[in-house]
Amino acid sequence: MAIFDLNNTFGAFLIGTVVSAMLFGVTVTQTWYYFQNYSDGILVQAVVPIILVAETLHIVFCIHAIYHYVILSFGEPQELMKVIWTATASLTVTSVIVVVVQLFYAWRIYAVSRKNIGVTAFVVILALARFGVGIAFSVTSFERPFFQDFEQHQAPLIDAALGMSVVTDAFIAASLSYYLHTSRSGVRSTDTLINKLIIFSINNGLLTSVFDIVILISATTQRNALIFLAILEVVGNLYSNSMLATLNSRRSTIKSMLPTAVELSGSSSAFTAANGSLTMPRGSAGAVETKSQIFGELGMDGYSRGTNHSNGIEIHKSIAINASDY
Repeated sequence: MAIFDLNNTFGAFLIGTVVSAMLFGVTVTQTWYYFQNYSDGILVQAVVPIILVAETLHIVFCIHAIYHYVILSFGEPQELMKVIWTATASLTVTSVIVVVVQLFYAWRIYAVSRKNIGVTAFVVILALARFGVGIAFSVTSFERPFFQDFEQHQAPLIDAALGMSVVTDAFIAASLSYYLHTSRSGVRSTDTLINKLIIFSINNGLLTSVFDIVILISATTQRNALIFLAILEVVGNLYSNSMLATLNSRRSTIKSMLPTAVELSGSSSAFTAANGSLTMPRGSAGAVETKSQIFGELGMDGYSRGTNHSNGIEIHKSIAINASDY
């Protein structure tokens, strides 16, 4: 490695750390918003703080690593040839974040595909395989903590991990889009909601896939630079924020779907049950059930803290339509 070319090595790593710190702030904000507005099942509520803790460890490791290289190792070129343990640890945490988010999307596929075990298992296998390769990369980096060993020992592993990430993200986006498409009901408002969810799913998969491809190209064509590492430090933030954005978008989606659903009831009226759930009359059940089924099966159960209003209907603490779907 050309250790004296600090611009595309530790300079790039510094920029990546700064960008990652900014996105960490977004993660903290999204986490705060989630706990202020939603009350999900224990599984989802456990995943969110796990992501936050992982992101916190990640940025701490990144800051320590860049401080070691540009401050503590100033004037000591031989130290720049060594891979500090926190740099490797930050990539290990990234692997944890990626697998948690990909398994979250596997759960969504399981729900929206009406419990298609085969498709779900394929996503889980891809996610766990990518995680395994990521851990192997970290172990190898700990055993051979020198940048000059990267091309021979670590490069094949990181290429494999990135390739698996691209395949997994693309398959997740394609699966969600397909099963959402098959859920079309012919009702314009419902189909509009489905189109929005399809676009949202594609954008999530596209964003992370593009970054993984850029890292793969950078790692392959510029082995003596750390540009790939700088971008890789940001990828974990993208996965975290994509998952949190999915969870936090439910409230606006509920607001956009409930008024339309109530209108479809015609002259009938809607009632609020004693448990706080919204009960629709028989005449409107078809359209409402279709929407709520899609929404619930995506793992977005619609439970929201606070009070919402729709056509004069007050819904306290939770909005639950067709609760059996959740």
